[in-house]
Amino acid sequence: MSLTTMRINLTCAIMLLGTVLTAPPVAISGNYTFTQIDVPGADSTFAGGINDTGQIVGSFSSNFAHGFLKDGVSFTQIDFPNATTRAQGINNKGQIVGQFYDHDTGGHGFLMDGATVTQIDVLGALLTNARSINDMGQIVGNYSDVALRGHGFLKDGATIT
Repeated sequence: MSLTTMRINLTCAIMLLGTVLTAPPVAISGNYTFTQIDVPGADSTFAGGINDTGQIVGSFSSNFAHGFLKDGVSFTQIDFPNATTRAQGINNKGQIVGQFYDHDTGGHGFLMDGATVTQIDVLGALLTNARSINDMGQIVGNYSDVALRGHGFLKDGATIT
C-alpha cells in the first residue's frame, strides 16, 4: 500500500470518527408495555401481522402449525383441511393472507376475506407464500421455482408480477 493511500485511508477514518463523536445523542423516551401473546394450549405462538385496529394474525403449534386471528381477547383458529396453516398479514379491512401446506399438493398462498378463501399460486411455482396485504388489497409474498430458487411477487387484482 502506498504512503498516499494510507494517508487517504487514515484521513477518512478520522473524519468518520469525528462524525460519530459529534453526532447528537438519540433519546428514547416514553413508556412501553410489552404484552405476551400465547394461544391457549399451544406449544408456541408466532405473531405475523397487525392492523390499525389491533387485530393480530399469526401461527401456533400444537402437533402442527395452525393459523390464528386474535381480536381483542378472543382467538379464532384458521386451518385448511390436512394442512399446516400460517396467517401472516392482515389489513385494516380484516383481509388475511398466509400460507397453507399439504403433503399432496405443496405450499399455497391464501387470501381470506370474511368467509371467502382464495388460493394463491404463482404459475409454475413449487411453493407460494402470501406474506402481507395492504388496504388496497395488493398482496406481496415469495415463491420457489422448480430449481428451488426464491423469488418475490406482487399480486394486484388478477395480475401477479
